[in-house]
Amino acid sequence: MKHWEEIEDLLISPWSHHLNLILPNGIKVIGKLQQVDTMNGSIIHRIFPSLLAEELAVIESKHPFVSPAMLDFYGRASGMEIFRGMIKIFGFHFERKEGGAVYPPDWEYMNARFAFFSSQNKMNGDYYVFGGHKFQWNNETYLYIDNKTDKIYESQSLEDTSPRRMWETLDEFFLQEIDRLNKLHDSAGERTFKYEGE
Repeated sequence: MKHWEEIEDLLISPWSHHLNLILPNGIKVIGKLQQVDTMNGSIIHRIFPSLLAEELAVIESKHPFVSPAMLDFYGRASGMEIFRGMIKIFGFHFERKEGGAVYPPDWEYMNARFAFFSSQNKMNGDYYVFGGHKFQWNNETYLYIDNKTDKIYESQSLEDTSPRRMWETLDEFFLQEIDRLNKLHDSAGERTFKYEGE
């Protein structure tokens, strides 16, 4: 990823007045915590620690179609739940000897689900899911990558996998969406809008 430092700054700098804490298992949390051990409080972002070289090698071996940009991302963060879960970046589950398990949202489960619905929708192409987006109170979408072009797409819904939005690269997706969502949250990290039907 060419713009990781800029992406990380967009994620963290608007919330510099909030607690920025790295837990024993390496998960970075940004927000207001009442009890660190129970994760009570108001968490704006949860950023999972980077994968180790041997873990990245397992992914490359098991899923050789995962793009270099996505592997580069996992070398920096193994998953995310940002803006109170409005955007989730799925990851792989590895047990760690030090600091406990690292469990971002499960990439393999969500790809199996996406494969089923994309076949139902008769989508032609070679795609895999890397995340999800909650854009309405009762509607979430997939974020997926076209293996041939590395373009990023957002589906219409979890059941309708046809695209509703597109970005040219993974960097472009992160830069545009984080900037957009920063502008839709106040200094306390609360949404300044209501979901349709909320």
